[in-house]
Amino acid sequence: MKNLMLIVLVLFITIDTVHPCRCTSELSPVCSTRGKTFRNSCYLFCAGGHTLACR
Repeated sequence: MKNLMLIVLVLFITIDTVHPCRCTSELSPVCSTRGKTFRNSCYLFCAGGHTLACR
């Protein structure tokens, strides 16, 4: 039983670190200072980028 609890705990930790942000699929493109375009500001923030106006 302890092994099962440990496995479940590890799975929850792993899943949370793989997708730490939960963004909507709203299409409102923003550009990062590195020149990459993101679907919206949430995706940009989750990637650790800084906003720059798209042209």
